[in-house]
Amino acid sequence: MPIMTMRRWAVLIGVILIGAVAVTWYLNYRSKCHGIDECAARAAESHERDTPAEHR
Repeated sequence: MPIMTMRRWAVLIGVILIGAVAVTWYLNYRSKCHGIDECAARAAESHERDTPAEHR
């Protein structure tokens, strides 16, 4: 098996880094709310879950 040249190593490392950044951005984008209304709705839902239900 021939030894990889420096250019091929650079391309391989670049592809890996770009892929890692893209995956990180995608996962971060999906985890956050988008827009003020959606953020407010998620905040309200989280507070509803935090407060105990009515006592019976």
